[in-house]
Amino acid sequence: MEEIMTPLHPYERQDKLKQFLDHDGNLLRFYCHWDDSENTFGDPHELTLHYFLADDTIEIREVIYPNSGQDAASKFLHRSKLPKARWEM
Repeated sequence: MEEIMTPLHPYERQDKLKQFLDHDGNLLRFYCHWDDSENTFGDPHELTLHYFLADDTIEIREVIYPNSGQDAASKFLHRSKLPKARWEM
């Protein structure tokens, strides 16, 4: 349990206020494609991934075109932080 609780880079100092003030309103946008056709009723999905630089959060939205027959719920992932995975090498 102690191994999980130790920070990945303890020597790096995180200044969250400076990061927020420098990057407030800035984001990175990535256009993604998810092919879910292997499942029974799976369809290919077009997604937009937003990475907010101010607080290191991520949001994933689905691109839904008019008259496509899909529901209006377009968020795959609400804006939140993702946990860092520890990979053993």
